Amino acid sequence: VASSNIQMSRFDGKVWTMDAKITIMGEWDPEETRGYNNFNAFERDDQGNCCDANGKFPGEGNYKDPKRPDTNWESMTRDRETMVKVNADPKMAIKGKKGNWKRGWDKTLGMIPAEQL
Repeated sequence: VASSNIQMSRFDGKVWTMDAKITIMGEWDPEETRGYNNFNAFERDDQGNCCDANGKFPGEGNYKDPKRPDTNWESMTRDRETMVKVNADPKMAIKGKKGNWKRGWDKTLGMIPAEQL
């Protein structure tokens, strides 16, 4: 089996929590090319879908349904309050940069290693 040097997000295979999304968003550099660790975790695709922990959307190659945290009324209320702050972040208004989603963004990243599928 050939080894691969392709690195998926450090959150791949883990629970895709609000804290994980905020971490990815905080590190996101929209001026740099979008990648498995450089994406806006709250950005939506052209169908309104949310991404997985690698920045992939349903319908893109190797999209994985994220592991979601358990939820209840209290956590949903906290998440709703957090999203008010997230949506107020100027980064949420950034469009058309190399780090933003666009169809086909992942074509040059190669295939996900089999051991990470």
